[in-house]
Amino acid sequence: MFQLSEQNRSLLAMLPVSLLIVLFSFAKVEPEIVAGLDGSYMWALNYLLHANYNALRELVYPFGPLGFLKHPMLVGYNVVVALLFTVFVKLAFVYQMLLLGYKTSGKIKGSHLLIALIISYFSIPDFSIIGGCIVSLLLFYQTRKKYFFIWAVLLATVGLCIKISIGINAGAAVFVFLIADFYYHRTRIKIAWLAAIAFVVALSTGLLVFRSLPQFFSFLFNAVRLATGFGDALSLHPDNNWWLLGTFIVAVLAVPFVLKNRMAVLAFLLLMLPLFATWKHAMAREDETHARLLLFFLFIFWGIIGLTVTAKKGRLFVLASVCILAYYANMYNIPGFGGYKIEVAGIHNFSEPALEYQTFAARNLQRSAQNLEPYKLDSALLATIGNSAIDFYPFDFGFVPANGLNFRPRSTLQSGAFATWYDLEEASDFTAETGPRFVLLHLAPLCGQCPMVDGWQLEDATSCSRSVGLCQTVL
Repeated sequence: MFQLSEQNRSLLAMLPVSLLIVLFSFAKVEPEIVAGLDGSYMWALNYLLHANYNALRELVYPFGPLGFLKHPMLVGYNVVVALLFTVFVKLAFVYQMLLLGYKTSGKIKGSHLLIALIISYFSIPDFSIIGGCIVSLLLFYQTRKKYFFIWAVLLATVGLCIKISIGINAGAAVFVFLIADFYYHRTRIKIAWLAAIAFVVALSTGLLVFRSLPQFFSFLFNAVRLATGFGDALSLHPDNNWWLLGTFIVAVLAVPFVLKNRMAVLAFLLLMLPLFATWKHAMAREDETHARLLLFFLFIFWGIIGLTVTAKKGRLFVLASVCILAYYANMYNIPGFGGYKIEVAGIHNFSEPALEYQTFAARNLQRSAQNLEPYKLDSALLATIGNSAIDFYPFDFGFVPANGLNFRPRSTLQSGAFATWYDLEEASDFTAETGPRFVLLHLAPLCGQCPMVDGWQLEDATSCSRSVGLCQTVL
């Protein structure tokens, strides 16, 4: 009779345990259409996937063609696909965390389960991909099984096609790993093979998503420009407590001096660039949302390192606690921050869209219709626009789903106004030759007014200083 070895039984048992962890920590899915700055780009990523994929893959924007996987909305089967993707990626991440703990300690411990549960709870889709990439690289270092490395590169490339910041952080971890692996093993041929594998996997994935290698290379070029050109125009500049932030920084930098085993140091090196990028973005924006993301990533940072150690766990716990508490205490300097509440509703969050999809979809479609009601245009204006191509300035696309307009987005999608080259890119799409026939100026969000149906006025191109027709508001 066929019998599984003790090791195989342990590996098999980790799968249902991983699934339970994913379910208990599942985040709420909210696919209703909400207009405004963020809601508009989320809707556009979903809409263009079906209506104009060519325009979607040509965008010069922080999100790629697979952006709907991070922000799914009820367009086609986007929510279903995104739900399956999220569950699969997070399940793989949790399973690999338990596997890493098993490989490190020789058995699954309660601490491994607790760490995996905490990390899973704080892992938004971005961090599930970045964390999964890093854990997979650590497993490859331990086992030298190439499918771990291939999975890491695949996650990094898919992450890039979802959102540039995901791909850059995960890709940075792959790059650091190649350098560290060469330093530890001094084998040029093996590193060359790994680099070749990474190149082929990334190129194949990019070709599959963008359907054109030149278009993929253009996306990579613009990704670098976007990543290096983001300023602090939206920063709130609160009065930080640098004693607390200094404590947080010292605790992070102390890791390789306190934990001197190779796996812990390697994990630290792979996590440092993503941690720095998250820190930089949080400090550039200094609002509650982005500060909370850094808090979440700190749990992932310390948790993954914790899975690589068998000794000095007490010191690691003290360092992690001091680091997280110091940063959390400083968050109270951010305007509007009133603390963070832990909510345990993962089973309900998952079962609602997975088991009651029709009810779930109907409720969110109804909410979407209510949200879009203020964006209804009068019949005379709609008759004038007809089926002509139209874009919106500066950023609100709520008029498209509310009125069924023929949306033709510019290459920058929304007006970012953070770099000269980006503004020039946007301006090149507002010409008589390349632009849509109409542009709707929706300036109400900029002056604190709500859009009023009676306040819209259509201007013909001949009476406008710009070379396109405008639907503009009378302020």
